[in-house]
Amino acid sequence: MRKILIFIALIASMAACQHGTGSSQSDNTGNMTDSMWKDSAFKVFKSIEPYYLNNELDSFAQALPQLQQLCREHGVWHWYYYSWSRKVVILMWHDDYKQATAEANAMFQEASQQKNDFGLALASASMGHLYLFHDNFKEAAKQFGKALAFYPKDESPGELVNIYYYYFQALEQIGDHAAIDSLLNKWERLLNRYPVVVGEKDADVYANWRVLYLFDRVHHLTKTGKTREARQLIDSLRYYEEIDGNILLNISLIQQAVVDIDLTEKNYALALKDAELNYQLKDSLDSDVGLVNALVSRCEALYGLGRFREAYDNLATAKTKNDSIIMADNRDELNELNKRFEVNELKMESERQQMQAERRQLYLVIAIILLALIGGALFAYYRYRSAKRMAKMRAAQERIENELQIARDIQMSMVPSMFPKREDLDMYASMTPAKEVGGDLYGYVLIGDKLYFAVGDVSGKGVPASLFMAQATRLFMTLAKQGMMPAEICTHMNDALSGDDNQSGMFVTFWLGLVDLQTGHLDFCNAGHNPPVIGGGENKGEFLDMLPNAPIGLWPDLQYEGEEIDSIKGRSFFLYTDGLNEAEDLQQEQFGDDKLISILRNTHFDSAQQVIETLKASVDGHRNGAEPNDDLTMMCLRVS
Repeated sequence: MRKILIFIALIASMAACQHGTGSSQSDNTGNMTDSMWKDSAFKVFKSIEPYYLNNELDSFAQALPQLQQLCREHGVWHWYYYSWSRKVVILMWHDDYKQATAEANAMFQEASQQKNDFGLALASASMGHLYLFHDNFKEAAKQFGKALAFYPKDESPGELVNIYYYYFQALEQIGDHAAIDSLLNKWERLLNRYPVVVGEKDADVYANWRVLYLFDRVHHLTKTGKTREARQLIDSLRYYEEIDGNILLNISLIQQAVVDIDLTEKNYALALKDAELNYQLKDSLDSDVGLVNALVSRCEALYGLGRFREAYDNLATAKTKNDSIIMADNRDELNELNKRFEVNELKMESERQQMQAERRQLYLVIAIILLALIGGALFAYYRYRSAKRMAKMRAAQERIENELQIARDIQMSMVPSMFPKREDLDMYASMTPAKEVGGDLYGYVLIGDKLYFAVGDVSGKGVPASLFMAQATRLFMTLAKQGMMPAEICTHMNDALSGDDNQSGMFVTFWLGLVDLQTGHLDFCNAGHNPPVIGGGENKGEFLDMLPNAPIGLWPDLQYEGEEIDSIKGRSFFLYTDGLNEAEDLQQEQFGDDKLISILRNTHFDSAQQVIETLKASVDGHRNGAEPNDDLTMMCLRVS
């Protein structure tokens, strides 16, 4: 695309050059010697002019030094700076942007020293082209603005028209519509001073100027949605094309302007037809850039008609061809920039790369739109499925939570919350599951003056442990009501809970006691449970020393051994699960047996409930915000 634009600049400037020469030749008020040198410079230029027209730029570049030397020696500054600016253009054509920048800077320095406004204008315009081709549109617009300000009022307007044209390109990329309107109005006023009269001198040059103006005006009207006014100007473009016959019109792509209007009006059927004509035109001109633009236009029209498959194919073709243009258009990095133009080299390169990346992405916009539509549909579908699945999951979660709450209520109903109201007995117990349901248990059965009481801890946590706890509780209550001794009850419970029916290998540690409330005599059996703490004695409380028995549920056919204490009257008796002594804080430090016995020894017994609440508060303080790591069950009683 950049080389095409450079070629446009060459042709447009050619027209400007010839018109400017005409003005110099008609000026008979100057010194005759100066006029002769101007004539000589013009003849040199005419001799190398065919190199322009035949695109033999290397030959033209070789001939330029002779023209420049002639002009410098004899003060023919118009042709001197004009030929210098063409040298910059040729360097850009060969992708030598570093040297092109150096030449533009040198031209500006020399024109500044000579105070030659025409030279300053062309130097600024040359730097504007450099910025434009590096996609630094803001700086390009700044330099073209300087060029307009420097341009002498008495100079031929041909090169001025060229500056207007590229100033418009930079402003359009910036999107400064107010500045564009002002520029186009100034341009129109300039052209009105040079009417096109068919057959008269310079008619083709004036027509060429108007073509550049009209093409930009059409493009701006289309961009701002004024398509009716744009269509009216298309006829004027074709009228001047007939007068001028310049290749510039083909490169400017009048047909592309028509397609852009069709697309803006969303007349996709007509846009597709005009885009096809545009494609054939660019194919005949062998213009890769034009073909890319035509393919993209055809893609937009097909997309608007809903022919997505064909649109995608055209876009893929355009991208492939565009990539090949980019590969062929590689150039050296711009390493030096003129300090007078106040541009930082690294900033320029960064902006160039950024704009280049954005331009490549532009060709993918339509494909992205197609993919976005498909992706949006898929997103909506999967979002619907996800929402439906999440709703099911929430319903299932709520159902599970409700069921767990019911299970918790059932489990808590299996352990007593009311305790015997007797003057000879003070008894209290509590159970706090670590999860919704737990595996701890406690219970009692009072038959006359005989009190069975027990505490157990099932292996594991959660629902399986709660189910095993329910079985153990039911068996304890049933066997106790039959008046069995503690060891006999443990033996029967073990037979029921072990063996083939216990496929999961669960077990329960269990402590069971039978106390005669009249005498205080205690019979008990320990099935692998934590030792109770019995109050009184020299130490004001100590762990009960017991025979070892296996937990219930591990091995069938075990015979459990019982033990007895003559009397526990007047002594507190404290039972618990390992959720008490193994409670952990945030650093995973356990509550411990020592702390447990210390608290019990130093806690005055006011009531069984007071003892349990004191220990519960101590455990909560020890945890200090840590989540419970096990179920916590405690039972305390005292026989009077």
